[in-house]
Amino acid sequence: MQTAAVGATRSTEATGAGRDLNALRSEDFFRLLVTELKQQDPFEPAKTADMIGQVSQIRTIELSKQLTDTLSELSRQQRTAGASDLLGKFVVATVTASDGSVSEVKGIVTGVRFDPDGTAVLELDTGQAVRAADVTRITSAQQTGTKAQAKEKGTMLNAQ
Repeated sequence: MQTAAVGATRSTEATGAGRDLNALRSEDFFRLLVTELKQQDPFEPAKTADMIGQVSQIRTIELSKQLTDTLSELSRQQRTAGASDLLGKFVVATVTASDGSVSEVKGIVTGVRFDPDGTAVLELDTGQAVRAADVTRITSAQQTGTKAQAKEKGTMLNAQ
């Protein structure tokens, strides 16, 4: 006896091929499961326990992706909050130039921006910008200004 596939779909449609593997959704896996059920041998049907196991694995994958997305968002928010705490602070950063020379950059943080890769870049009152990862010292801008003013007054007193 010959049998013909009824309601067969193209495998690229059923699997969501053509998309990135990370873009697969639970609907794609369920489509695969339904296709598998439609095309199974009626004399050797799939066991219920196996099907429940597959559905459970699909759900676990889906929950894992949701958790990963949530953790990524939380991490992004934490980076933003941490970098914005530096606004108004006096920072010292060690920067390596393209020729390999190392220099120290100082200034008060006036702005924070994020590169496309997520790197926090601090904009300083001096017009320079440094990566937050390069910062070696952070102090209150008020303390720094007071010390500088005290030095100037001390120098002026010594000069008189």
